[in-house]
Amino acid sequence: MKEIVSDENLKKYKTVIFDVDGTLYSLDQMHFYIFCEMFKYYFFHPWKYKELFIIRDFRHVREYLALAGVKNVNDQQFSLVAEHLQVDIGLVKKTVDFWINKRPLEYIRRCLRPKIKELIDRASSLGLILVYFSDYDPEPKVRRLGLKYDYFFNASSKQIDALKPSPKGVEYILQQLSLRAEDCLMIGDRQDKDGAAAIAAGLEYFIVN
Repeated sequence: MKEIVSDENLKKYKTVIFDVDGTLYSLDQMHFYIFCEMFKYYFFHPWKYKELFIIRDFRHVREYLALAGVKNVNDQQFSLVAEHLQVDIGLVKKTVDFWINKRPLEYIRRCLRPKIKELIDRASSLGLILVYFSDYDPEPKVRRLGLKYDYFFNASSKQIDALKPSPKGVEYILQQLSLRAEDCLMIGDRQDKDGAAAIAAGLEYFIVN
């Protein structure tokens, strides 16, 4: 990481765009904590086992929506799961909100990547604009991690409505902040999503291992 994002290299840019999940914190660690909590919860609540299928199908649907470039992401991600499992869409939304949006906030500080925090602090000290761009709402996680920030962008929002690897979100950020592609460095953890979106939008990027 030092070779790619040294202070000398950072000075070439005006903005750093950070992915969130898997970039700011370790997904392996997070999955371990959530798996342990889910195992305990459904062991004592076996009649709610169908919620496990909701989480499984929701993740599959998100991957499908990203690759297929389907519009109306925010609604489709729930309605497709509800239709496939023949469950109430309200249950889908409630289950996803609890296990994917809320519970990770309990463990996220334990999973923070120290080198990423160091990079964010250095970028901020150099006067760079700090942008967080995720397929989920990035603001609650970034705030819980206590990281410095300037802007948040959600790929699932009505304004963008296109999950990575679509470059639409990155292009929207550039437009909103009056930036050129060469002004920005994108940091992510997946070549097939973050890297592909950066390439399509003409940004330089770095993938966290």
